[in-house]
Amino acid sequence: PSPTINLTENNGDPDYRIFLNGGIFTIDDVTNNIGKFSITTSRITLNDTVLVNDNILYIGDKLVHWTDDNTAIRFPANDNISFEVGGVEAGRFLPQSAGSGGTRMGLGTNNPTGMLHIYGSNPPVRIQNSNDSANLQFGMWDTVNIMFQASNRTFKFATETNNHIVFHTNGLN
Repeated sequence: PSPTINLTENNGDPDYRIFLNGGIFTIDDVTNNIGKFSITTSRITLNDTVLVNDNILYIGDKLVHWTDDNTAIRFPANDNISFEVGGVEAGRFLPQSAGSGGTRMGLGTNNPTGMLHIYGSNPPVRIQNSNDSANLQFGMWDTVNIMFQASNRTFKFATETNNHIVFHTNGLN
């Protein structure tokens, strides 16, 4: 017989069994018939949903930040990774699909259709110089206008050495 320790209460709380069988150390919740913890020479299993096997951590759905339950990295479907902030999905990675050009990343959308798909408003993209306050913003201004804005800099359309259109703060040149 396998060495076994039974932990039993009379108050309705789960009862546990600790045992060693065939080289596997196990702790079971015998009241609810759930394996809580097991260890072999190559793997550790927790609650039948988390597994550490040969230095690889396997989880069911998500990693949640301790004391911040609404911030998570999730695996909502095969080949999908999503990031949640404040309980809302903030970004998602999906595999390449026909016409996408590569792995797809969505910000503000859970179904990106291109390599970078940003869904937002007024304007969704801002690039800022780390050395000063100069920045470039672009995106949909409203339902009918597209905005390109450069602050603290001249805005140019150019090829290699030739300026084709130059916008200054005082107008077109």
